[in-house]
Amino acid sequence: MRTRCGGRSLIIGEKARWREPIALAAGSGAAQQVIDVLLALDSPTEPESAEALLAASALAESESGTVAKETIEKVVAQLESRLCSPIPLVAVGAGVAIAEITPIMPDLAAAIALKLWDHPQPWTRLAAICTGISGGSRSIPVGKILEWSNNSSRCIILRGVLIIRSGHVELIRYWNQTFRTPLSE
Repeated sequence: MRTRCGGRSLIIGEKARWREPIALAAGSGAAQQVIDVLLALDSPTEPESAEALLAASALAESESGTVAKETIEKVVAQLESRLCSPIPLVAVGAGVAIAEITPIMPDLAAAIALKLWDHPQPWTRLAAICTGISGGSRSIPVGKILEWSNNSSRCIILRGVLIIRSGHVELIRYWNQTFRTPLSE
């Protein structure tokens, strides 16, 4: 499947292989241009569309002040819309992408977490709350975090590490690696 924008085309299945070159280009000073093209190609309503995720990676690699505030907000808005996806993998992917850029905008991530704190979809709640907490913003009330952690025996987050317990498997997600380990009985 191909997607087109301004004469450019990108093959959907090949996006992942471009993550590192895109991050390198962004870190080398072309972040604004790279992110603008990725956002133009992105289609938040299509589950296969991952350009906003790549834009978040590019943003994470960019130097402070090289990307316009409006562009950062647009990246976050497109990722936020994915958090409410009925497809858990899409929502969690958006959460991981937002967590990747929380050092740039921790209060915005916290605002998203607070807005989606009581969302009916458990994967949306999980992705939003973990993302908001990992940003370290002080705008999330400590009481709310304690209440959530006391009521959530299935998920623990510690500064960039997400641990989900389900059945007999523990999924440990460091924002760039995943490990599955059996739970001890």
